Amino acid sequence: MSFESLRSAVDDRPNSALESHLALLREWSRKDGPLSTTSSYATTNREEWFNAETGKPTYRRSFLWYDITARYRHPSEVSGPPSAVILAGPPGAGKSTIRRSAKWRNWLYVDADEFKTKLLEDAIASRWYETLIPEQLRDMGEDQQFFPLELSGLVHEESSRLATKARGEALYHRHNVVIDMVLGSESKTHDLAYELRGSGYKAIVVQVELTQELSKARVRNRWEKDYKAAMQHVREGSSYQIEMGGRWVPSDVQDSCFSPDKPYSKSYYNALYLANWHDDTGEALVTDLYLYRTESENGSPTLIEYRKRDNPAGELIKLSTID
Repeated sequence: MSFESLRSAVDDRPNSALESHLALLREWSRKDGPLSTTSSYATTNREEWFNAETGKPTYRRSFLWYDITARYRHPSEVSGPPSAVILAGPPGAGKSTIRRSAKWRNWLYVDADEFKTKLLEDAIASRWYETLIPEQLRDMGEDQQFFPLELSGLVHEESSRLATKARGEALYHRHNVVIDMVLGSESKTHDLAYELRGSGYKAIVVQVELTQELSKARVRNRWEKDYKAAMQHVREGSSYQIEMGGRWVPSDVQDSCFSPDKPYSKSYYNALYLANWHDDTGEALVTDLYLYRTESENGSPTLIEYRKRDNPAGELIKLSTID
């Protein structure tokens, strides 16, 4: 759909400006759209920031990476073997809710979404934000301006690479760490197991499950809440760049977390794989497995099942199940 026809379609709708804006955001975030993860405007596709052959950041960009990951290089004060919590689940599952209430909420935290915010904040502070905005967005009227976090798809790949680097730094310095990730890739789950074991870690897996439809609804609700708050601040005199707005997750990213022929998310199956993974000596990596489920648009995750392993070479034992 062209920009002109899409804009005409949404302007003719009797709904609110919010729905009009959401229609544009959804359309332009689709695969190969100007706000998609594969857009030519995405930071990893820009030759001034990334080497197209190696995929590595340029010399200038690497300074930004160094600054963002600085806290992961601090010497650890952990005595004894370090631990990692793998906090996994599709977008909108409610992982942040669990993190805020858990005993490890003060551990070092690795989350690609936090890096998205930092990259966009740097774009504004360093005055390259305007070059990040796709040309189609630059001529929008005042009622259709986009907030920085709505451009999250453009820093999606870079934030993932940053999270991998930060995780490596944290493990090297033996910090207790919470790794917040979708855990949607089998190969990356396998690599993570070997990386943690090679760094001498024991791990806890916490997986938060929900349906694909609910994931999309909660992503939209989260975005809408932050969008409305940002718009209110703009009406009160703030600017579109000072207000970060609501983070949008492109539809192709959301859909990639689920398989049409499977009843659960990819995160769920990969979490079980990681929880039951043993190294070449027969020793397991994971000591505890917590399975949560989110069942409503506004509800918090509920613990469904807890399993524990007392013997490093043994199997996880189910200690509690909530129907």
